[in-house]
Amino acid sequence: MVIWVGLNFLLFMDLRKYIPFQLVLWLVLGIIIAFTFPSNTALNWVVFAGVLGLIIGLYWYKNRLNNCRFMLSIGFAVVFMGLGYLRTSLSDPRVNLNHYSHHIQGLNQLALTFIEENKTNASFHTYTASVNSINGLPATGIIKVNIPIDTTRSFPNIGTKVSVLAPLDQIALPTNPHQFNYRAFLQQKGIFHQAFLSNSSLKITGESGQFLLWAAKFRKKIITQLAGKGFKGDELAVINALLLGQRSDLSPELIENYQNAGAIHILAVSGLHVGILLLVLRFILQPLQFLHHGKTLHLVGILLGLWSFALLAGMSASIVRATTMFTAVAMGLAYRQRINTYQSLAIALFFLLLFRPTYLNDVGFQLSFMAVFFIVWLQPKLAARYKPQHSLLRYFWQLLTVSLAAQLGVLPLSLYYFHQFPGLFFISNLLIIPLVGTLLILGIVTIVLGMLNVLPPLFVSGYSLLLSLMNGIVTWVGKQSYFVFDQIPFNQIAVILAYIALIALVKWTVVNSPKWLRIGLLAVCLFQLNYLYAHHASASQQWIVFNVHRETLVGVQQGTQLKVFASNPTSLKSNTILETYLTGSYRTLEQKIPLKNVFHHDQKTLIILDEDAIYPINAPPHPILLLSHSPSLNLERIIDRVQPDQIIVDGSNYPSEVAQWEKTCKSHNIKFHYTVRDGAFLLQL
Repeated sequence: MVIWVGLNFLLFMDLRKYIPFQLVLWLVLGIIIAFTFPSNTALNWVVFAGVLGLIIGLYWYKNRLNNCRFMLSIGFAVVFMGLGYLRTSLSDPRVNLNHYSHHIQGLNQLALTFIEENKTNASFHTYTASVNSINGLPATGIIKVNIPIDTTRSFPNIGTKVSVLAPLDQIALPTNPHQFNYRAFLQQKGIFHQAFLSNSSLKITGESGQFLLWAAKFRKKIITQLAGKGFKGDELAVINALLLGQRSDLSPELIENYQNAGAIHILAVSGLHVGILLLVLRFILQPLQFLHHGKTLHLVGILLGLWSFALLAGMSASIVRATTMFTAVAMGLAYRQRINTYQSLAIALFFLLLFRPTYLNDVGFQLSFMAVFFIVWLQPKLAARYKPQHSLLRYFWQLLTVSLAAQLGVLPLSLYYFHQFPGLFFISNLLIIPLVGTLLILGIVTIVLGMLNVLPPLFVSGYSLLLSLMNGIVTWVGKQSYFVFDQIPFNQIAVILAYIALIALVKWTVVNSPKWLRIGLLAVCLFQLNYLYAHHASASQQWIVFNVHRETLVGVQQGTQLKVFASNPTSLKSNTILETYLTGSYRTLEQKIPLKNVFHHDQKTLIILDEDAIYPINAPPHPILLLSHSPSLNLERIIDRVQPDQIIVDGSNYPSEVAQWEKTCKSHNIKFHYTVRDGAFLLQL
């Protein structure tokens, strides 16, 4: 939230002369207020009445207010803040009394329609499904569905309607510090519960004919056709991701290589793809400008191309957002004498947020908007630094500057969310981006020819060669692990200061004003001070019992250093739980040590009882007990003997034994903490 306040302030300062951006700023502030302070029906009615009264007042007294511009500005600001607040308050799907969440029981008779296939993990095939009815009542809403992987059965297709009896569970909260909050992520998409279903329990009742479901079947037919024409392996998976927006077939190794090369955005259909496609279409359709009404025909051709690509890519939220924003950019470029590109972008942003206020907290939306904004704002400045004479060279130079502008625009946000910086991203993009534009156009031609069954084998070989070349470049760059800088701590204040420095230094290079240089250097100094403060403010002493499946992991923090004691130290080489904690807390790992049984600090003692269940002799009274790897013990006898202050059970124990231990603790009035349910245990020393 702090990030969006800062970003909008920056944009307001740089674009304050554009009225639509000012209105978007007030709308955003209203959305933020609604997110921050819970609303209720009475308050919504008060805000609605206030906004309506202000609109009527502004209309009836507009002549008088024209002489007092300040009051007129205040009035419009309040109206749009109120509009943002109301739209956000009413956007929660649970406001609808027919929402399934109002009718949940232990076991629920559900009528579902599978509307989206998500990425398969090691254990489950996952879907998004709309709820048609629950326990015999008509219902609305969407849920996440998990079906265990079973190679003996085929999985449901998109559009399949099923009936099933199942419980609905809330999405789990993160169980370790600084871990990704998957519940909040899904709630932004309107998903509040999930169901674990067996394939055999699904009773198919029909098939939906919705347009987007038809599009999903069409994409599946395209992939089947291309596979029959000779595309296979990573090449087919990249076509599926690059053109159809489906990343489920990409191998983990290929995804890791693209991440390390700083080119993962190429596999996620988003603002960069649409921006490149816009440039390509403007280049290809340039001859239309010489016809009668050529400017209009040129624009119509571009818009048809952009939205046809969006349809082909599945009309996902990210592609619709990006295409909407670039539609505004295309209109601004076509009619720049009547409407400014920034104004077009602001209008698109306004309606996107009005349509779905939760976009404001969506990582994809933030990245997409900053990529589009920097392409519009920075790319012309970069392109003007070098003007090739040859048209083809000029086209590739524009593609490269689009990529560089987009990368710089999303860099601070990427560091904040992903804490990784690929040092060779410039090289990979320099080599790959020219290929992407070519692959997009040739890919669309390939799909059309494939669907018409007139795809020449030579064309298949040539296109596969280009895909293999791109994958080969990415793999080579991604293997240069020394240039991948990860675990970079980056907080919200750092994001704001990074954008201030970036914008100020770009302005300085353009207008050569000492004012902007001073602002940029001040932001750099404050950025360094923010890092030093965050690093030392985190200094404290505490014990941490992490929640790790089938293992015990205890951290002892002293200042900014962390010692880690593990039941299996060799497994810590790539432990994401530990890496996330170190990055998010600005701490460094001092050493990894095999697990010991007793930790002591001042008057506090932590004793670990592992599978050997050996209690140390002469241990201090009233310790904290950590049960690890399902020790065989009589817990009642242990409690009577040592009188522990608290008992902790981590993820290395059998759930059946945990349940029995919890009952014993309740009967003896002993505090009980189960990390799988209650999250990691933190004790300040």
